[in-house]
Amino acid sequence: MKTKRSLLLLWWAWLITAAAQAPDTAPELVVEVHSIRSNTGTVRAFAFPSAKGFPSEGTQAVDRTTAGIVNGTALLRFRGLVPGRSYAISLFHDANDDRQMNKNWLGIPREGYGASNDAKATMGPPSFEDARFLFQGSGQRLRIQMRYF
Repeated sequence: MKTKRSLLLLWWAWLITAAAQAPDTAPELVVEVHSIRSNTGTVRAFAFPSAKGFPSEGTQAVDRTTAGIVNGTALLRFRGLVPGRSYAISLFHDANDDRQMNKNWLGIPREGYGASNDAKATMGPPSFEDARFLFQGSGQRLRIQMRYF
């Protein structure tokens, strides 16, 4: 009985060690954000699989990430996307790190914003259709320009 227990414990220890050493093989999308006005704060980004919630309902996003800013540029990495599916990225420059997009009394953003395909905001936020792209898998890179009002 003692031998069985020892073997079982040894097997569990091996499984835990093997899992810890397994390489991260999740496909990765890299997004470079440029034209950020200052290096203060962070860039917060969301990946949406559909128009539901895009661009500002982060709870509807399938993946989210943040990055610091160096020389007006941020490098974001998404690891929860499925190759062959369409997504749209929305992001904003959280200059004061309060975890929300600050807007004026008219609803116009006070902080920078951006979307995949550099989809533009015209009389409202950019549309999912304008920002939609096909995720092809690891190695894919997007470049998004931060915009300010």
